[in-house]
Order: sequence, then structure tokens, then C-alpha cells
Amino acid sequence: MWWAAFLAAHAVDLVAVFLLADESTAEAFRRVFYANCVSAGLTAIAAVAALVLMRRIDRWQDGRPAIR
Repeated sequence: MWWAAFLAAHAVDLVAVFLLADESTAEAFRRVFYANCVSAGLTAIAAVAALVLMRRIDRWQDGRPAIR
């Protein structure tokens, strides 16, 4: 899930940069702003999902016997 959200955030950024930023109108800037908000939200989702994954791995490793 974190990887999909991460890639989606970057895809939204690419759309904002290449397709929406060509114009210099107020409407174009508004669309870029909304695209950046969506990207930030997807990045936050990716961060939370990565933290959940790291916590699961940590719990899994704590439950295993130590190798000596």
C-alpha cells in the first residue's frame, strides 16, 4: 500500500508539472495547488503505511528467538 501511494503521489506531481504548469493563469495555478494537495495527502498515506509496515516487521523480529 505504501508503495502504491508513493507512486501515485509522484504521478500526480508529474501531471502537475508537465500538464498543468504550462499556463500562467490563475486557474492553472489553482489546479496546480489542488494537485499538490492531493500529492501531499498521498505522501502522508504512504508515510503512515510505511510506519505500519516497519512496526509489523519489528514485532515479527521481536517474536523470533535470537540467533547465537
